[in-house]
Amino acid sequence: MQLIELRNSLIKVGASDEQADLAVSEFALTFTLLESNKKVLKKLEKLEDNINKKLEDNLKKELDLKLDSKLKVLLYQTQINEYTHRNIALNYGCKYNHIIHEKSYMIMYGLRTITNCL
Repeated sequence: MQLIELRNSLIKVGASDEQADLAVSEFALTFTLLESNKKVLKKLEKLEDNINKKLEDNLKKELDLKLDSKLKVLLYQTQINEYTHRNIALNYGCKYNHIIHEKSYMIMYGLRTITNCL
């Protein structure tokens, strides 16, 4: 494609067909290599984009799985802690129950907020 453009531009500026063909033949190898390099680079860019997309997708899946499991563990631990705090409050009197329940509620609300954001 570039060779044809070069030949046509040489003819437009006054070169004869023979002169244009001779000039193009001297640059033919260079232009062929340039065109093939561009094609190879485009293919490599497409491959790189595909690989990057697959890596990002795999990373997102792994992070989602790990994050989901960690949040479930934290939620479970918080529920156990809340149950334990309530039992302690019942054993030591009602005046501590309100404070401990409020603390447990704040922790549970925070975890639920994080879970909803995901």
